Amino acid sequence: QEVVGKLGSELYGTDAPPYLDAFSRVAISGGSLQIESDFPSPGRHFSISAVSPGRHQFAIIATDITEIKRAEASVLYNAKRLKTVAEILQYQAKTLQEFLDYALAQAIELTGSRLGYIYFYDEDSRRFVLNSWSKDVMAECRVLNPRTCYELDKTGIWGEAVRQRRPIIVNDFEADHPLKKGYPPGHVRLSRFMTIPVFHNDRIMAVVGVANKEAAYGTADVQELTLLMDAVWKSVEPIRGEEALRESYARIRTEQEFNRGLFDTSPAFIVAIGFDGRTLMMNQALLDALEYSLEEVVGVDYLTTFVPQEDRATVEEVFGRII
Repeated sequence: QEVVGKLGSELYGTDAPPYLDAFSRVAISGGSLQIESDFPSPGRHFSISAVSPGRHQFAIIATDITEIKRAEASVLYNAKRLKTVAEILQYQAKTLQEFLDYALAQAIELTGSRLGYIYFYDEDSRRFVLNSWSKDVMAECRVLNPRTCYELDKTGIWGEAVRQRRPIIVNDFEADHPLKKGYPPGHVRLSRFMTIPVFHNDRIMAVVGVANKEAAYGTADVQELTLLMDAVWKSVEPIRGEEALRESYARIRTEQEFNRGLFDTSPAFIVAIGFDGRTLMMNQALLDALEYSLEEVVGVDYLTTFVPQEDRATVEEVFGRII
């Protein structure tokens, strides 16, 4: 009783009845039509069949296939995420910075976002250290002297991922929010925002944020970003360890070269002798005086080779006191 005699535009709440042109052709030709369509208002997906039961008439049958489409989308999305993870793990990065920059770019694409960042976090010092900003952030941000380190207690809503130890979503960033602390002048504008903590051995190692997706962020976005970054971080820790080891070796080499420089430029005679009495190192001033090369003196018994017989007792006594 409520629908008979009403126009299609009235029934569907639209300016014009959907697909009227296509259905009219079915009515005129006497044929049939099969289409699939999204209807945003109820948020459903339908498979629609149209037939002509009589001259200049058409009838439609609509089947709700929303759950089928969601399942298909989920399969495709999971396949895309796995492909993204494989591409990240196979990416031949020269440094950890390059690896995470690439991972962030992939995370932004996977979630349909425009902006993103990765901050390392130290639970002991409660401090964030910026690792990666997306390129669009750097292009749009006009903050003078942007900071790269933040204390947890001084962060706004983006620090809640650490304080609450869970993902945070804000789909209307312009609206008032008790946890927001505003923008610094020139900061890139945000419309939607999502951030997640990255855990390793139950400790938060980093936070990853993405922003300005056209549609609202939801639980599926949280799950996909979390799974992606969990896989990424399994590679991050070994890379960080390797880089720390390389830095340690480089520092040791630098110190050795520095000490060697002082050793060789001193005008005094300097020799390093092991507990067994053999020569370990000799500076250039002493080598020149003795007219030896370094290769000729290393490993040689110093006392019997370079100390005159009459002085050996004194030198041995000094050695004894030192040892």
